[in-house]
Amino acid sequence: MRKVLVGVSAAFLLFAVAVPGVVYAQDDSAASQDQTTDQATNDGAISAQDQASDRAAERAARIEANKQRVTDRLSVAEERRIGAACSAAQEKVAALQGNLGEAIENRRSAYADISAKLDEVVRKLHAASVDTTGLEAAITEMNTQSSAVLAAAEAYQSTLADLAAMDCASDPNGFQATLTVAREQRATLVAQAQTLRDYITVDIKAILQAIREQLATNDAAEES
Repeated sequence: MRKVLVGVSAAFLLFAVAVPGVVYAQDDSAASQDQTTDQATNDGAISAQDQASDRAAERAARIEANKQRVTDRLSVAEERRIGAACSAAQEKVAALQGNLGEAIENRRSAYADISAKLDEVVRKLHAASVDTTGLEAAITEMNTQSSAVLAAAEAYQSTLADLAAMDCASDPNGFQATLTVAREQRATLVAQAQTLRDYITVDIKAILQAIREQLATNDAAEES
C-alpha cells in the first residue's frame, strides 16, 4: 500500500498528464450525404446568420457593461491614439486567445487526471480499512477550486475574444474598458491557480504523507 501511495503522489505532483487528441465523428454514408437539400442549406445559413447576430449583440452588451464598470474615460487625444493603434493590438490578443483555449483544455485534463488518481487512492485505502475522511474532503475542496480556476480562465478567454472582435477604432473607450477588465481577470486567474497549486502540493501532499506514516506504523506493529 505504501508503494501505491508514493507512486500516485509523485505522479500528480509532477503534473505528468497525457492530453488526448480530439476525435470528431464523421458519417461517410453516401445515402446520408444525398439527403442534404437546398432548403436545409438555406436554413443552416439563416441559422448561422442569426447566431452571429446574437453573438454580436451579446458582445456589445458585455462591452457596454465594461464601460459602466470602468468609469474612467479617455481624453480626446487618447481616443485618437488608441483608435489608430488598437487594430494591431487586436491581432496579438487573438493569438493569445487561441493559445489560452489550448491551455484551458490542458489544465482541465490535468485536474481531471489528478482527481482520478486521488480517487483511486481512496478506493484502495477503503479496501485496506483506512480512514479517508480527510483525504476525501480535500479532494472535494480541490475539485471546487479547480472548477473556479477553469471558470475564471473561460471568463478571461471570453473577454479576450471581445477585445479581438470589437470595432475598437469606433469605440476606443469600450476597448480600453474591456482591456482593463481583461487585466483584472488575468490577475484573478493567476492568484486562483497559484492557490490551487499550493493546496495540491502542500495540503494534499501533507495528508498523503500522514497516511503513509500511519500505514508504516501499522506495518511495523504487525511485524513486531
